[in-house]
Amino acid sequence: MGKRPSRALYERRRGHGPAGLTRSGSSVPPRSGKADPHQLRRWLIGLTSAVVTAALVAWATNFSGWLWNRLTVHKTEPLAVNTEREGSRVWAISGKLSPADLPPAREFGTWAPRHGGFHPNETVVYVTVQGSTSDVVVLTRMRVRVQKRLSPPLATVIDPCWMCVGAPQPIRAFKLDLDSPNPVLKPDPASRETTNFPYRVSNSDPEVFQITADTSNCDCRWKLYLDWASGGKSGSLTIDAGGQPFRTAAIREGASLCYDRDNPQSGYADTTHPGKAQRVCH
Repeated sequence: MGKRPSRALYERRRGHGPAGLTRSGSSVPPRSGKADPHQLRRWLIGLTSAVVTAALVAWATNFSGWLWNRLTVHKTEPLAVNTEREGSRVWAISGKLSPADLPPAREFGTWAPRHGGFHPNETVVYVTVQGSTSDVVVLTRMRVRVQKRLSPPLATVIDPCWMCVGAPQPIRAFKLDLDSPNPVLKPDPASRETTNFPYRVSNSDPEVFQITADTSNCDCRWKLYLDWASGGKSGSLTIDAGGQPFRTAAIREGASLCYDRDNPQSGYADTTHPGKAQRVCH
């Protein structure tokens, strides 16, 4: 059996002497203790993956909640809203018309809306809001959005010779100036019962709002949005004319005609006055 090499010789073969010398005698720097770059890279990749996964889970949770609310909003809204426009018999028809352009007087009421007729200068909308349960719903705000502004059209006014008066007194009356750059609902000073929002409703305590919108400078299309809150939930209801925006339009000089509703067989009379819009009374 040969002689076993000494520890010093073993250390020299590994490249380190007792004084930290290589076999050639050059010094070897001691180990610095720095982390393995490959291990650091793997750690950073793992951390990044965990952060991204957590963010995606949070986003998916929020999105699913939002989507559920959107899909169920019409089923969970605690309000019932009914909208009616005031039955004004004053109509405006685009263009300068004569009696020959109009149907028999007895048919005018149904003919006008089918031929683009509108109520000039002012639109009055009644909005009845009632809770669907006994829970109180707070109506926090009613907003307006003008969707389109056009120049006032040339139109003929068809005006009744007499009009019914004495419409029901609205409980909450608001004015809406569509000529304002940013129209907002304002309580009608003539209505002592009207204050600014909020209001409270339930199935036994409804509210009726009268919205009077007027303009002298535009042909406007607009909608209302009613914001509500109840039981920790909130939402917004769109109020419009059966899915279409309300229309309120000023008019430029046109013609004016009139017919006697008590005697529609008498036809129309031209009541145009110089310098004024043409008026047709029916």
